[in-house]
Parts: sequence; C-alpha cells; structure tokens
Amino acid sequence: MASLRKRTGSQFWFACFTLPKGRRVQRSTGTSDRKLARQLAEQFELAASTHRTAKQAQRVMADLHRHITGQTVDRTSVRDFFITWLKGKKGALSTSSYEAYEAVATSFVQFMGERADLEIAHVTATDVIKFRDFLATQVSVNSTNNRLKILRVALQQAWRDGKLEENPGKKVQSLKKAKGGSQRRAFSIEELKALLKEASGEWKGQILLGIYTGQRLGDIAQLCWDNINVEKKILSLSTQKTERRQILPLAPAVVRWLAGAASEFTGKAEGPLFPKAHATISKNGKVGTLSNQFYALMTKAGVVKPRLNHEKKPDGKGRTAPRLLSELSFHSLRHTTTSMMKNSGVSPAFVQEFVGHDSKTVSQNYTHIDLASLQEAVGAMPDLL
Repeated sequence: MASLRKRTGSQFWFACFTLPKGRRVQRSTGTSDRKLARQLAEQFELAASTHRTAKQAQRVMADLHRHITGQTVDRTSVRDFFITWLKGKKGALSTSSYEAYEAVATSFVQFMGERADLEIAHVTATDVIKFRDFLATQVSVNSTNNRLKILRVALQQAWRDGKLEENPGKKVQSLKKAKGGSQRRAFSIEELKALLKEASGEWKGQILLGIYTGQRLGDIAQLCWDNINVEKKILSLSTQKTERRQILPLAPAVVRWLAGAASEFTGKAEGPLFPKAHATISKNGKVGTLSNQFYALMTKAGVVKPRLNHEKKPDGKGRTAPRLLSELSFHSLRHTTTSMMKNSGVSPAFVQEFVGHDSKTVSQNYTHIDLASLQEAVGAMPDLL
C-alpha cells in the first residue's frame, strides 16, 4: 500500500510504493500539498504494478506527475547521470584519475544494458554486486575494489543530488584478498642489481630515478631535461596524480647516469629525458605499454616468472580469468625507496616528504623540510652502481 513521508530539509512529500517484484521505493512527488501527494503515491503504485516493464511504468508515472501537479518530473537516466557526473569531474581530477573515473562510468553503463536508460533511482545494491562480480572475472581483486570505490563515489553524488534515496554502493562490500595472494613489496638489493645489470639505455635511467626518487613511472617517463638542474643536482617536477610540486636532490648514481645520457639520448637541452618512453605516453596518455615492457625486463633479469595471460572469452570481451597480480612492478620501486631510506635510519617524516606521500604527520609537525635535509636523506641510501 502506498504511503507518504517527509525527509529532513525537504518541503516535498515523498511517495512510498511497491514495485512488482516487491521492492519498496520512494519518489519525490514534487509537491508540499498532502492531498496531491497522496493521489500521486497511489497512482505511482498502480502504474508500477500494471505495466509490463519498469520503463513503461516510469513513463506513466512521469505523465501522472505532470497531469496532477502541472510540473515536469526530473527523470535522469543512468546513462545521463554518468555523462553529467563525468563532466563535473573533468577539471577537478588529474588526467590519469579522470581516465579511471571515465572507464568505470562507461563500463557500468554498458553493464546495465537497456536498463541504463531507466531513471538512476532504479540502480540497486544487487546491480552493484553483479557489476563487482563481473569485474572480478576480468581484473585483479585490487583493481575490482578500486573500481568499486569509484562507483560508490558516483552513486554518493546521485544521493546528494536527491536522485537516489540511498547510496546502494554502501551496501556492497569490497572483495577480500585470498590468503597467500600476491601483494606489492619492495625489491631486494640483489634483485635491483640483477635488474640494473639487464637494463640499458632509457630503462636503466628510469629504474635509477625510480629507486632514488620514488616517483611513479608515468611521471618519470615524461621528464624533460629542463626538469633537471645538473649544476645543483636537483630534480623538479609536478606529479600527475596529486599535482604536488617536488624538488628532489639527485643521488650520485643518477648524476653519473645523466652525465652519459646527456650526449646519448638527446641533442636538445629542453627535450625529453627519455624520448622513447615519452613518445609512448604521449601516444595514448597511459603507462600500460611501459609497465608491460618493465615486466618483460624483470623476467629477463630473473626477478619474476613469465606472466601467464589467460585466453580471451569466445565473444572477445575480457579474459577467461583475471590476470594475477604480481608482487613486483615499477610501483614497487616506491616501496623500495621508502624501505632503503628507513633502513638507513632516515626519519619516516622525511621519507614521506621525499617520496611525495600525503601525510597528516608531516603536515602537523613540519611546515617545510629543507633541501639540505633531503640531500642528507638520499645520501644515506646505498649506491647500487
């Protein structure tokens, strides 16, 4: 039976009624007139119970609302909501973060199929669970949980906008990692030496910068010579993910590599430090190709085993099983930098400032860590060359 309720902070009555499959839902009537709201609630339930599809019921309810109140009801579809949501994120996120949000929005709309044209209020926790489980067949547990977080963010916005009575994503738990599964770790000194012995050219320089600066692969690959002050032996950059300005001292091993690279890789002082890697990133804005190249290099160095890729499904969409997460990747060099510094007795606050992690501890206890102190910190790390 249809009923009415009021939400805190809203002047309008909300109609509460039951859908054919027994799900209880709420819709704003758009009116503060209790009599009109009651009439709408009863008609909403009747429309929902007598039409074959949710889309038909939705259309009838919109017509009833317009007929009774004289106002057009806001019918934001799943598809339209995500389009608008992404537009709002365009200037607020870094390029890589926006691409991640866009990928989740696109895949969720595709997953919803024909139901993507229904009102966003039709999205349920069951939809989110099915989407999560679908992702788990395509990507790792970590990637699945990260994409689930992004979907929760989007649905939370829909709730704040009054388009959802609650965030269905909050009811859906993240997947648990299997015991004994791979987790990211730092490289050992022996593994780093084997890797550097196998590496040459650009990759040797990128690995050295990864070890001695702790920066991400995408940021390192896009460095130019004007990011380097050879005389002062410092590196200046703005990170893509956090847009944080970093000024870092260069370790002796990096300085020696740069001395040889200056004549080997570029004839222009303002050109890319790693032309091939820079061109790869510029082509599509992603680091996937470089990550695969690095994994192949680790395989040659005997640091990891060859990656086993599962076959594609018959329809060509996705793999028969998610790719297993390796415990080592280029990102592991960030763990390596942190571990090497801490093992050398460097203060955790200095390490976090150096690597570029946001930290309440750093912000509360340090207003600025000078370059000389950072130079001392990097000098405490072992010289792998």
